[in-house]
Amino acid sequence: MKIETLKSTGYTKREDTLRILVCAENRQQVNDVLAGKEVLTVYTDNTGEDIFVEDLKGYLYADSLTEISEGCFELVLTNKAPTSQSVREKVIAKIEAYDKSEAVNSFTLGDKRMWLDKETRVGLVNSINIEKAAGKETTTLWFDAVQYEIPVDTALQMLAALELYALDCYNVTQSHIASVKLLDDISMLTEYDYTTGYPEKLVFNLNT
Repeated sequence: MKIETLKSTGYTKREDTLRILVCAENRQQVNDVLAGKEVLTVYTDNTGEDIFVEDLKGYLYADSLTEISEGCFELVLTNKAPTSQSVREKVIAKIEAYDKSEAVNSFTLGDKRMWLDKETRVGLVNSINIEKAAGKETTTLWFDAVQYEIPVDTALQMLAALELYALDCYNVTQSHIASVKLLDDISMLTEYDYTTGYPEKLVFNLNT
């Protein structure tokens, strides 16, 4: 099956939305071929040539586009024009999702990428300080079934740096949300780059 010029594995029509699964080289190709068109034509090519199936009419506006696997995308179109409020809410949701993703929440220890959430960081600081008070020189960190032996002072310095990194990231995220809330122009909202401004990720080398 094809929708316009893109291979499709299926689609679902509802009163307000059209959900399409297509194969494409990238997200831009999906948008260029399918978004903003009054009519989308479906073909079957089981016999080696395009045979008309039906026209999908009225789904002009892109609601979401998700890459579900490499080269496979789910596009949701709607017949309702977006408002600045609806677009703003989606952008803020994307900002919050980005803030929780590995694009922000990760650091490198040795050659392993990992993350420690707030509760874990606080718990480690407390337990390592107890170990230090008891005269221990090293502490043990477990991550993904891998054991790391780290000097207690080094571990505390790492956790302090990680806490500052997390705070900086939080401030950047909130700054993006505040900026988006001030925008009313839909094009400016859709083009807003919420991936900028985040601090450089931390890298801890256990050999130094």
